Amino acid sequence: YGAWKANAQASVDHAETRYFIAHLHRLVDEEEAAGPTEELG
Repeated sequence: YGAWKANAQASVDHAETRYFIAHLHRLVDEEEAAGPTEELG
């Protein structure tokens, strides 16, 4: 149980890091002419 709980807490602690990585992936998509953010103007 202790090892499982430690692993679960570690994944929770890195939630912001995972979001940051996903956000960088979206920025890479902006190289296309009609990226999602491009439409916002």
